Amino acid sequence: MGKLAIEGMKFYAYHGHYEAENIIGNNYVVDVYFDMDLERAGKSDKIGDTVNYEVVYRICAETMEFQFELIEKVGQYILDEITQMLSEKKDRLSPVKVLVRVRKMHPPLDGYVESTFVEMEAVC
Repeated sequence: MGKLAIEGMKFYAYHGHYEAENIIGNNYVVDVYFDMDLERAGKSDKIGDTVNYEVVYRICAETMEFQFELIEKVGQYILDEITQMLSEKKDRLSPVKVLVRVRKMHPPLDGYVESTFVEMEAVC
């Protein structure tokens, strides 16, 4: 087993419960972690035997272009898209535990808060 991670994907997006958040927007950081067997890819040196970072980044970037009220929805949407992508490679990458973290930087609260975040995970 091993861990593959894509950390610190930064996006400016318009998610939020309050109308101002949907107009002004905010900074978000997305991290995705995979717990999986990396031995096959380590031996073959073939991208087909692992998770393609470019595909994961594209899923995250495209999701951030949508507008959701809650970061829980953002995280779930990203997780669902990644698990769908992994299901297409199930013969090579089984099983895989995926964790998605979505951080909203400086949320609009009455005091200073660095960030809020959600983590969503699945095994596929």
